[in-house]
Amino acid sequence: MRAWAACWVLGMSLQGVVPQAWAADAVEVLLSPDRQGVEVDRRMLLAIYAGRVSSWPDGRPIRVFTFPDDHPLHAQFCRQLLSTYPYVLRNAWDKLVYTGTGFAPTMVTSEAEMRRRIQNTAGAIGYASEASRPDAAEPQSKTGEPSRALARGLLVLQQGVQP
Repeated sequence: MRAWAACWVLGMSLQGVVPQAWAADAVEVLLSPDRQGVEVDRRMLLAIYAGRVSSWPDGRPIRVFTFPDDHPLHAQFCRQLLSTYPYVLRNAWDKLVYTGTGFAPTMVTSEAEMRRRIQNTAGAIGYASEASRPDAAEPQSKTGEPSRALARGLLVLQQGVQP
């Protein structure tokens, strides 16, 4: 019976289904303070991270920040918010750089660095776990339910988060 349960959990995790008790913390999209009021839906977020959109609606450049390809939060961000895989983004970035038509995102190594860079860079976009938010007094709920913003098709945008 235990072997069957272990196989089921492994099979579900390979399909992207994670039992609620093991669900990871939610990933939130971060915008620089000068982007207050900008709403970014899932398609726009994917277009920004795939390099298809390089400027905000007002024409100012977008500065994209991300974690390395092998970072667990980057994989979670790709799967949960972009519905893609890290290697797909890597291929798009490599193509942009190789053809000279764009730039790869700026890599950061920690969530604290991500929050600091987003806060201090005009036109910046990035992501971090909700649990790493400086004002988070206690661990976030792991109910597995989507946020109300995602249910409406919008991403929760954290504005002006202090490092």
